[in-house]
Amino acid sequence: MVMEIVQMLFDGITEILVDEGGIELRNFGVFKVTESKRREARNPRTAAAVMVPARRRVTFKAGTEMARRVGELRAVA
Repeated sequence: MVMEIVQMLFDGITEILVDEGGIELRNFGVFKVTESKRREARNPRTAAAVMVPARRRVTFKAGTEMARRVGELRAVA
């Protein structure tokens, strides 16, 4: 039951990211779709130049409350 609810939450976040490009969850953080530019990279085995295409990715920035609480955990550990 809980797994289904969590999956529904993740599915909802995914849909919002696709439709709107971002979602802010107060005291938790911000999920945002960003776009990387096309760039040149090197194949580490052959050192040949390859083009990496532009793509979209999801970034996450922790909210103030979450960052504070996680920071306190590190101090304890």
